[in-house]
Amino acid sequence: MRLGSEHLLLGILRGGDGVAAAALRAEGVTLEAARLAVAPTLVGEEAPPNGGITAYARLVFHEALKAAAGDPGHVIGVADLLRAALRDRRGGACRTLAALSADPDAITARLG
Repeated sequence: MRLGSEHLLLGILRGGDGVAAAALRAEGVTLEAARLAVAPTLVGEEAPPNGGITAYARLVFHEALKAAAGDPGHVIGVADLLRAALRDRRGGACRTLAALSADPDAITARLG
């Protein structure tokens, strides 16, 4: 099993983080629909050795950390992770949203 940025979407929807989950739901993204949309986005992707987190998902965490580093008082939150996941339109999170006809730019705007 590998974990990609599309799994971050599922976790946000399942965990119900206030700001991030609300931004997704406002664009019509539900947990049930996202679960169905994730499976096809995984086809053809190379899994990391022995499963684990993908290089792209690691990049998402790194980007969130870089953004927070600019503001020493800032604590990385779920919205920061979602914002980072939506930067690369080729990533699993954006592919999942595309399958759901959800607009990553509109979601990012809702994150503030």
